[in-house]
Amino acid sequence: MRDVIKKATASLGRRNALLMSQLLNALWASPQNSALLPVLQGKAAIYARVALDENNALEKQIAYLKEAAACVGDDDCAVYAEVASGITKDRAHRKELYKLLSDVKSGLISRIYIKSCDRISRNAVFEMGFEEMLRNYDAELVDLSQEVV
Repeated sequence: MRDVIKKATASLGRRNALLMSQLLNALWASPQNSALLPVLQGKAAIYARVALDENNALEKQIAYLKEAAACVGDDDCAVYAEVASGITKDRAHRKELYKLLSDVKSGLISRIYIKSCDRISRNAVFEMGFEEMLRNYDAELVDLSQEVV
């Protein structure tokens, strides 16, 4: 597998090679994501969240996710981004997350790129429920922090 990643990233610049490597690792990390590798289909989205937007952290996270998604052909991702605490699950404070959930349920979004699972929630029960809902609607969660061991 590492040979496949090296071959896929050989012609990319250093930064793009790192992003592609992280993305491929995330896709191969679980059997459900491996089906994405041959052909990526459906509308993709990125979800970015920061607790405090210091030093343009939100914009940097959005750029990182867009670049990673583009490495595998998802050039036109919908963007859901917010400055909010990861602890709260209150709709009033997490408008973008709930908008994303609604779009998944409507079939508009079938793949979501995130920097890490704690961007969804720092509440493990809420995050597990989120992942379960995605499975129920045949949507994929691509966590760029996942690595293949």
